Amino acid sequence: MILVGEEGRVTNDGATVIIPAHNESLVIEECLASLLEQDHQGALRVVVVANGCGDATLERARSFAGRFAERGWALRATAIDEASKPAALNRGDKLAAPGIRIYLDADVVLSQNALSAVVALLQPASGAEFASPALRVARSRSRCTRNYGRVWASLPYISGDVIGLGFYAVSARGRKRWGSFPPIVADDKFARLHFSERERRIATDASFTVFMPEGLRELVRVRSRWIRANAELARGFPDLARFDRRRLGGLLRYLATNPRAWPSLPLFLLMYSLAEIRASGPRRREPVWERADRARSERGRRSEGLAVVGAE
Repeated sequence: MILVGEEGRVTNDGATVIIPAHNESLVIEECLASLLEQDHQGALRVVVVANGCGDATLERARSFAGRFAERGWALRATAIDEASKPAALNRGDKLAAPGIRIYLDADVVLSQNALSAVVALLQPASGAEFASPALRVARSRSRCTRNYGRVWASLPYISGDVIGLGFYAVSARGRKRWGSFPPIVADDKFARLHFSERERRIATDASFTVFMPEGLRELVRVRSRWIRANAELARGFPDLARFDRRRLGGLLRYLATNPRAWPSLPLFLLMYSLAEIRASGPRRREPVWERADRARSERGRRSEGLAVVGAE
């Protein structure tokens, strides 16, 4: 596949990174800085879509335009009034260049080879259409979060597949399998379920780092929203949802072969049970984009290193 890059140069590995950002002024600069550090050599366009923001997300994103231009890449930061991730993704798609699409959350940090690794995986001859780097979880300040994350991140459903949590890349051919993103929360799972397991690949030598909710209350709140998001996807797109693997699939096998995880299991099950109870209760008037705000506010004070998923 031959593409024309931002400077008119011919390349076969052009890509667009689309970043939906709702009130992400605390983290957007770190995310964009990690993109600037990438070893990717092909054409690149970055589109930041600030949606429904009441902070300086848009201005901070626009301040990076000159630095991206110095690398021969394009950065466009735009805004929409609606606080909606699907609407932001659709706006980003309209501004994307031909080629690979990479959908990136604004609070994610990438290893230096993340883009080049997924672009290499999504070349036509590989057979892959949907890819991501390996998932890493930042070490939390909260003991509860660390215990939950130790089990969650090592489940076969999470560690053995491209789950799309914060980063997923789609080939140009694969992106034609759906049109606009529907107005649902689980955009990542909606995209992933358009591809068979053999079409999904993990770039194991690269990584992207996510920051989990801090503490039991925030874990339960965010997890319950995702439980509802999965139910929303199942109701709206039953033909896709029937291909989904069980989220706790392989848990018993994992526990049998990983006794070091046993001490973390009670907190994991407690959090999961509380989230299920909260999700099954009366619907609350929750924010349009419920996320780990405490984790974001503590990013600047974080002194510990990053922990690889499932590692001690």
